[in-house]
Amino acid sequence: MKNSKFKMKWLQVHLSTAVVLMFAAGWIIWGNVTPWFKDFMVPGDNRSKGWLSRNFGWPHAAYQENPRFGPIENCRFGLDLSQGPVIEWSYAGIAIDLAVAAAILFAVWFVCERWIAWRAGRKKK
Repeated sequence: MKNSKFKMKWLQVHLSTAVVLMFAAGWIIWGNVTPWFKDFMVPGDNRSKGWLSRNFGWPHAAYQENPRFGPIENCRFGLDLSQGPVIEWSYAGIAIDLAVAAAILFAVWFVCERWIAWRAGRKKK
C-alpha cells in the first residue's frame, strides 16, 4: 500500500473514535439482548393475569416469548406448563433495530470525527 496511488483516508478512524464506537456498540448490543417484560393478556379475557411475555430487541421487540395456553386438564391456572412458550419473530422489529443501531453508530462516528477535526484546526492557528 506504500506505493499505491489511492490513499483510503475515508476508511481511517481515530483510535478515540473507535473506542467510543466500541462502547456505543456494546450499549446497543446490551439493549438488544436484555429481556424486557410486558403484561400478556389471556385471549378472550380483558384482564391481565400477571403473566408476562419476554421481549428482546431495542427499540422495537424483534423476538417475543408468550406463555402458552392450552386445555384446562393440562394446565395449571390456565397456563400450559407442559410445553414451552410461543416464540414470535418480528422481521419489522429486526429491520427497525438494525436501522436505529446503524444511525446511532453513524452519528457517534460523525460527531467524534468532526470534534477531532475541529480541535486539530484550532491547534494549527
